[in-house]
Amino acid sequence: MLILKDGRVKVIIEIEESDIRPVYICEKFLVSALSNYFIHDRYGVIGMDDSVLFLQILDSSKLKHDRTSKLEQFKNIEKSIQSVIPLKGSSIDS
Repeated sequence: MLILKDGRVKVIIEIEESDIRPVYICEKFLVSALSNYFIHDRYGVIGMDDSVLFLQILDSSKLKHDRTSKLEQFKNIEKSIQSVIPLKGSSIDS
């Protein structure tokens, strides 16, 4: 989901309900961080704002919380991503 302000991407919200593997989680962030534009079927080419918020929501409801290390893995991925923000040349800064 994209939230626009003045015709530019201001917020990117990724909701992941099925594939919560680390490579897929990181891929969503990196693709967004490296992008300067989004192409939308209805609105065409939409540029990124100077400052963009990236929010990724992971569905852990199907996990057996007492038998998984996924939650700790999610926290580690979050820390790793936050440690590299802002990426050089990227609009994502939070």
